Amino acid sequence: MKPCPTQWHIIVAYLWQQKTWLPTHSLQGVRTDFGFIGSSGEQRVRELARNDECIPAALRDKVEKKRDGKYEYFRYVPRSVQMCRRFDAGLPAEQVFAV
Repeated sequence: MKPCPTQWHIIVAYLWQQKTWLPTHSLQGVRTDFGFIGSSGEQRVRELARNDECIPAALRDKVEKKRDGKYEYFRYVPRSVQMCRRFDAGLPAEQVFAV
């Protein structure tokens, strides 16, 4: 399998593969099928969840965060959920079905 080009891509692919909420500490120093998530993994996943400006457009709205007590958890957001959120926000059909 070809490695992903950036830490953001690796994290999104890994979260997609896991299909569950993952705690921050499990996203550091992890060897995945998509590449290695280094020690900056916890920072990169937070950037993804916030949709920071530095995130590539193709990865926006792909990761969400929840807090449980003192821990933060992250997961991949499926495309169907993204479309429902856009629809609920009242966006036009072109934006609802945009990739």
